[in-house]
Amino acid sequence: MRLASGNIGSPPFLVKTVEDTILQKNDVLVEVNPVTAQKYGLAEGKYATLNTPRGGARVKIHLFDGIMPDIVAIPRGLGHTAYNQFLADKGVNYNALSAPVEDPATGMNAAWGIRAKLAKA
Repeated sequence: MRLASGNIGSPPFLVKTVEDTILQKNDVLVEVNPVTAQKYGLAEGKYATLNTPRGGARVKIHLFDGIMPDIVAIPRGLGHTAYNQFLADKGVNYNALSAPVEDPATGMNAAWGIRAKLAKA
């Protein structure tokens, strides 16, 4: 993991190492299975809107066979609004789109499965 997902941002040299399948300039890419993308009319590198019960964001699509159909993966550690030109306004803040979800068995945070809707922009 090269991106910090806490209160402080990653150093600028780490942000520069992020692949262009995750971040392109200031746009974050979400991983979507090609079957799911075809079902919703989404295409590689095209913009889409990702909405959750907490908010929405403009994202780019990255087709990836390694993600299960009907699942969307978004990187954590981006979307800072402060700091400097290397960190501010890069990508989307995952924490603004999700909410704590408590696992009933352990009491731990289980926010890995928040419901989201992805639509053509």
